[in-house]
Amino acid sequence: MILDNGEIVLKSIPLIELEEMLENDFKNVNYEILEEQKNAIIKKILKMKSVAKELHDWYTYWYIIKNNEITGMIGFKGINNQELEIGYGISKRYEGKGYITNAIKIIVDWAFSHGNIKTIKASKVLRNNHGSQRVLEKNGFKMIGKDSESFYYIRNRG
Repeated sequence: MILDNGEIVLKSIPLIELEEMLENDFKNVNYEILEEQKNAIIKKILKMKSVAKELHDWYTYWYIIKNNEITGMIGFKGINNQELEIGYGISKRYEGKGYITNAIKIIVDWAFSHGNIKTIKASKVLRNNHGSQRVLEKNGFKMIGKDSESFYYIRNRG
């Protein structure tokens, strides 16, 4: 699936492509994949194999594309009782350019366009990751909790 707002494009990554990334130890990827993303991809593959194919867009990563170049990835961790959890990452060289802010807006709008989605949360946002905190707040997320290492955010439909 492709979501395009004229500024950036989000393209969902099919299960087979995630599996190929893993099989090739991420060497065939034209994008800087962080260690946390590698671990998340392994989890996503396992989850996607356990659900119907029509639900894969709710579990996979989506490439964030600007000017035909992959700048980062964003995605949900699956549907849990009308609730989603969002995760994202961007290459260092693209930080501060508004791509993540824009990508969050696109994917959140898409998610809420499905009547069954009521809530989107962002968990374990590190206290020192001020950029991530800002992009969530710009997209209407509210901090609902914290622990010694992280903040927790939520956005409800409407």
